[in-house]
Amino acid sequence: MIDTIKLTCDIEKLPSQIRFIKNQKGVVKSIFNPTKEQKSTGKYFPRITFIKQPVRGGLHQQVQIEFSIPKLLYGNNFSEVCDADFNDVVDALRYAIWQLDIDWQPETPLEEFRVTRVDYSKNIIFNDGTTVAQIIKLLNTSSISKAIDISNGEFRNGGQILHLHTGRRDIAFYDKISDLKRSKISEKRSEEKDNRCQLELLDSLQKKSKLAVLRYEIRLNSVREIKRNLQLIKQDIEDVSFRRLFSKQISQAILLHWW
Repeated sequence: MIDTIKLTCDIEKLPSQIRFIKNQKGVVKSIFNPTKEQKSTGKYFPRITFIKQPVRGGLHQQVQIEFSIPKLLYGNNFSEVCDADFNDVVDALRYAIWQLDIDWQPETPLEEFRVTRVDYSKNIIFNDGTTVAQIIKLLNTSSISKAIDISNGEFRNGGQILHLHTGRRDIAFYDKISDLKRSKISEKRSEEKDNRCQLELLDSLQKKSKLAVLRYEIRLNSVREIKRNLQLIKQDIEDVSFRRLFSKQISQAILLHWW
């Protein structure tokens, strides 16, 4: 299903109290990340960025909201969301924005925000003693480059991560339990970020000696690449709204296509 997503929308009004950081070519940004106090509660919060950039005749204003959908809803992304969860996700996102206390309310319904980045993912569970390192070793020794264009491939952390980079998308396979262990030491060492909210799961996962979780992700990093993938699975490419792309059918089709 979907994990991390970036929602984008043009806006008229900005928060009343906002500090912009200058960027290149006159573009300025103001980023609202959860504070240390908010992180210490163990709750998960989205990241919100307000952007202003000069255009002919004035200024273009935009908001971007980036978050992990299952972490927002369940506090972890070992659990997977389904189509029936959509309204609950929207309500949880609306409440999280209010909790950030930035004095801003979306003018457009969140459901209609366009998706400008999305990570489709699947947790593949093994209970028979198979290790993720064994699976990743097989993948690493296969001739993947003969099937898809790869600009760079990384085989890291003692065989726990295989990361395939292209100019338009990233494909990642990694040991989700081992990644959570690394995150407990330092988030800089882990493939996945914002793991604080699910660290409490680690003890119960480690007690299951034969349990292994292979994480498989397809990361589409632009609207153009999202539309290209929709075309590959024979779906309409014009509607890239949050409501449309929150779809089990689309998620499965894209994951299976690249698998």
